[in-house]
Amino acid sequence: ILASGVTVNIHTPPTRSGKTVVFLNLSDETGIMDAVLFEDIYKRDGAELFKGGLVIIDGWMELERGKNLIASSVTAIPR
Repeated sequence: ILASGVTVNIHTPPTRSGKTVVFLNLSDETGIMDAVLFEDIYKRDGAELFKGGLVIIDGWMELERGKNLIASSVTAIPR
């Protein structure tokens, strides 16, 4: 699934394992979607979240604990 929007509420809570997990909301004209970046994706693509403007998140939907877009890649959309 591909989703695009503006990132809001980016946070990285501490985890028992010590690995980085990033939770964020992706906002567009239709509403807000929850997204998750695990450590490997955050290390590779995390800087894209902070370039300002829109981002595209490619991933899959996890439906067991709510609706979360689990990122496999993040790309900033050039202004």
